[in-house]
Amino acid sequence: PFRNSKLGFKEEGLIILSKIQKPQKGEAYYLKILKAKKINVDATCLSKIFTKWKVKDFKSKFKGDIERLMEPEPVGALEQIPLEEVKEISSSRLDRGFIPLIEDLEHKAIPLANPGVFLFLPYLDRLKLFEKAASLFNADPHQGYSWFSSLLLNLGRILEGLSSVSKTCRTHELSIPLMAGLVKMPCKDSLLNGLAIINDTELLRLRRYLTEATFEQGLTTGKRIAFDFHMRDFTSDDVELKNIGKGPSPKRKICFPGFRPHIAWDVATGVPITLEFRNGRARATSTIKRFIRELLLHALGDQAVEHVYLDSEYTSEAVWKFIVDAQEGLGAELTMCIKQNKKVKAYIDSFLKTNPTWLFYDEDHTYTEQSFEIPIHQTDQILRCVVKRKESTGRLRCFGSTLEGLNSKGILEEYGYRWIIENGIKDLIANYFFDNIPGIDPHRINIHYFVVTLARILYEMLCRDYTEAWNPDKTKKTIGTLRPEFLTGCNAILSRVKNELVLKWQ
Repeated sequence: PFRNSKLGFKEEGLIILSKIQKPQKGEAYYLKILKAKKINVDATCLSKIFTKWKVKDFKSKFKGDIERLMEPEPVGALEQIPLEEVKEISSSRLDRGFIPLIEDLEHKAIPLANPGVFLFLPYLDRLKLFEKAASLFNADPHQGYSWFSSLLLNLGRILEGLSSVSKTCRTHELSIPLMAGLVKMPCKDSLLNGLAIINDTELLRLRRYLTEATFEQGLTTGKRIAFDFHMRDFTSDDVELKNIGKGPSPKRKICFPGFRPHIAWDVATGVPITLEFRNGRARATSTIKRFIRELLLHALGDQAVEHVYLDSEYTSEAVWKFIVDAQEGLGAELTMCIKQNKKVKAYIDSFLKTNPTWLFYDEDHTYTEQSFEIPIHQTDQILRCVVKRKESTGRLRCFGSTLEGLNSKGILEEYGYRWIIENGIKDLIANYFFDNIPGIDPHRINIHYFVVTLARILYEMLCRDYTEAWNPDKTKKTIGTLRPEFLTGCNAILSRVKNELVLKWQ
C-alpha cells in the first residue's frame, strides 16, 4: 500500500505510474500538475516518493513484441529458410475418460447440438498438422492437456462461432471437447496455458509449414499477393508501461496504441496465405522484407511471386525497390495506392498543371484520362499513375502500377483486386473473431492469429467439397452464413457401430 502523505493515496499512485512510464519527466512537471489540482507540496516530497518506491530502478516485464522481432533483421539478399520434413508420429494422448465413453457409445448414443465441427477433422488430418507439431516439440506433456487437444478446442470454438475462450469453457455441450479427445471442457487458464507451451521458434516453423501445406493443397497459388496491416486499437492509460506501440488507426484517424498484425492474402484464390503479430510501432519498411523471407519464400516452393498489391502505407521507395528488384527482392509487378508525400505530391502537382481530362468513374468520383510516371529509384521500373478525385470534397488519390499496357481505367481496375484482402480481413474479424485476442502477451496473440488462419483455411477446404457453400452468382458464402444451416444449433446423435463412429443429424 502507498504510504500516507500530503498527496493522498490516489495522487501518489498516479504520479508513480506516470513516472514509471515517463522517466524523463522531472519533479517540476509533476509540481505543475499538482498545483493545477490545488495541491501544494515542495520538490522534496516528490523526491522522497520516487526514492521510496525505487521508481528509477523499475523495469517493465511486459515484452511488447515477439523476441525474434526485437533482434536486427539479417542484412543482405533474401535467403530461403529450409523446412524440415514431417516425421511419422504416434497417436496423441487422450483424456482418461474418453475411451470408456467411446466404448459406451455402442449401447448409449450421445445427443449433440453443434455437430458440424466434426466435419473439419478430415481436412485437418489432410494437412498433417499434428504430425508436424509433434515433430517440432513435446506436444503431449505428462502434465496437463495435450497441445493438440488445446488447439482443437480453440479451433472448434472459432468454427462453432463462440467469440471467446472464456465463453467456450463455460459451455457444457460436448461437441467441442469430443472433437479434441476430451470428455468435458477445461478451464480458461488450462486451455490458454496449454496452447502457450509452443515457443516462438516452433510456432514460426509450424506457421511456415501451414503455408506450404496450403500451397500444396492448391488453396493458394502465390502468384498474386496482397499485403496489409490490420490495426487493433488498445485502450488503456498504461501503454508505455506495457510497451504497446502506436500506429495509424483507421477508426480514430490518428496514431493510437495497439497491435498491427501483418497479413498476406492470395488474390487469385481469396485465401489468407499467412499472418503474424506485429507491435503497433511496426511500419512497412521494417516489416515486409523480413515477413516475406521468414514466412513466404520457401513455403511457396519454386513459385515466384508475380504481382504484389499494396495500399498507401507502403509508400516508400525502399519497399518499392524491394518488390520490383529481381536481384535483391521479389522481382514482381507492383500495383498500389500511393500516399502523397512531398515527392509524390510534386509529381502530382506537375501532372495537374498539364490540365488532364477528367472522366466519369462513378456517381461520386472522376479520374484523369491521361497518366504520368514515377520512376522507382535504383531500378529500371516505373509506376504509371492516375489521379482519382472525389467530386464532393475535391480530395485526390493517386494509384500506380508497373504493369505495361494499362490505361488509366485499367490501373484503377487492377488496384480493385486489392479489395479481396480488405474484405477478407473483415470476414476474419466478424466470423473468426480475429480481434478477440487473449490478453496482451505477443506470443499468445500470435498463437491466436495462427488458429484463426487455420480455421479460415479449413473452411476453404470444406467449400471445395460442399456445393451449397456457393451462391448462385458463384460468390462464396461466409462461415457465418453456413453455421445455422448445419454447423451449430442442430440436433444430432453420436453413436458407434463396431469400430466406426456414426453421426446422424436429426
